[in-house]
Amino acid sequence: MSPALRPAPSPREINTVRVALAGTTLSLVGFLVLLFFIPDLRRADAMIWLWSFLSAFLVGLWGLGIAVWQGKARLPDERKDR
Repeated sequence: MSPALRPAPSPREINTVRVALAGTTLSLVGFLVLLFFIPDLRRADAMIWLWSFLSAFLVGLWGLGIAVWQGKARLPDERKDR
C-alpha cells in the first residue's frame, strides 16, 4: 500500500513586478554592453545576440505592463480580506 499523500502547500505570493523589472533591466544592460562590441559581433557573425537582448528588453516591457496590471487588479481582493 502506498502512504497517504500530504496536502499540497498553498501557492506563494511573489512580487511579479519586481521579477519582470529585474529581467527587463538585465536585458537592457546586456543590450547596452553589446553596443560597445558591434564590430566584434559583426566579425564573428554574432549580431543575433544584440537583437536577442533588444527583443528580450521589449518583451520584458510588455511583461512589466502585464505584471503591473495584474497587481492593480489583485488589490481590491486583498482589501476585502482585511
